[in-house]
Amino acid sequence: MILDIHSSTKQKHIHFIVDRVDINGVTTIKAHKIGENFGKAVREVCQEMNLKTDIEIGKEKKKKMLEALMASLKISRNFAELIDFMKKSGYRITLCQNEKVGISGMRIVRFEDINHQTERDYKPGYKLSEITSMLRITDIKQKLQENQERAGDFGSKNIQVGASENVNINTYLNEQKNSSSVSNQLENMAKALLKPTFTAAQDDDLLKKKKRKFR
Repeated sequence: MILDIHSSTKQKHIHFIVDRVDINGVTTIKAHKIGENFGKAVREVCQEMNLKTDIEIGKEKKKKMLEALMASLKISRNFAELIDFMKKSGYRITLCQNEKVGISGMRIVRFEDINHQTERDYKPGYKLSEITSMLRITDIKQKLQENQERAGDFGSKNIQVGASENVNINTYLNEQKNSSSVSNQLENMAKALLKPTFTAAQDDDLLKKKKRKFR
């Protein structure tokens, strides 16, 4: 047999090339489920050597992906925002589209696991159905729609509050204007009351009459 270390993914792995025909020409390993049986044997060796198996590593990655996805879904209103928030968390989302239903699925991969040299031959990451069976693409669409509607309601409330504040300001200004007009009216009335009831000409006539009497 020949062992070879491959770097087709960021997670280095070993390929085994085994000749299942012995020197006598007898097939010693049956081809039925050969890959599955070999995988079991490798995992047994990993457990004996206290190494993580490929299944355990995959479970850890999927768990972290799901946690990042759920956190991003809480604050995303559409797929564009979801992709952006996941990108900030270190993950790339690739959407699958269908003519009938539009977006029909997604694949998530950690940026650290992407090997651009082999990406055409090997699709890194996991499909949504491989990450969890509890969350479907229809559930994601519904959650994004709810967030969008909630954001719309919040925006309309802000508009209503703003309009109410404007009404209050206008009312206040009108009251101030009315108050100023009332003050002006009171001031004018006071001036009218304090204004002499006789003119300067009448005053001169009275003074002349008094002078004649004294003479």
